[in-house]
Amino acid sequence: MLSSPRRVAILAGVGSLVLLVFAATVGRKEIATQYHLFRLRKDPAYFRNILDEPEGTPQRAAVRKYLESENGKTALIRECLPPSRQMLLVGFTPAQTPHVSIYASPEEMKLAVANRVELWHNPRKPEWFKLIHEYVTSGYTVTVPEYQGIQFELLKVRDVRAITAEEKAATDSETP
Repeated sequence: MLSSPRRVAILAGVGSLVLLVFAATVGRKEIATQYHLFRLRKDPAYFRNILDEPEGTPQRAAVRKYLESENGKTALIRECLPPSRQMLLVGFTPAQTPHVSIYASPEEMKLAVANRVELWHNPRKPEWFKLIHEYVTSGYTVTVPEYQGIQFELLKVRDVRAITAEEKAATDSETP
């Protein structure tokens, strides 16, 4: 029969081993999430690489945590905007249009300026617009480095092709 101190040492060792195995299996996903979140904060280009990862993965959990920050919201809006050269071709320049409204529905978005020049932008990834609706508040304003001098204001609507009179009135009163 084992002596009492030896029995305590064996039980303590087995208990520690069980605790380590439990921590490794449960904490592994959180450690991976924190790793991806760290990369998102240090490398803005990494956002595009993992934005389409499926739900339930550490990458998607990191994206969701990142979207709670101002940098995350800006990165998501930047990914949804058309290339800056396309914007210049249709007349969206800082001198002519210092304020651009982004009308965003859960399915698509439309860009418009005060004089109602509109640029339709078909989404590359419709699920990105769902993320905008989930994490970014209506009226959120942002400047994006690629569009120096242009301030974007996000306005949530139900359908960008049929903006209701109430939604239009609300945005007209907010537009400077």
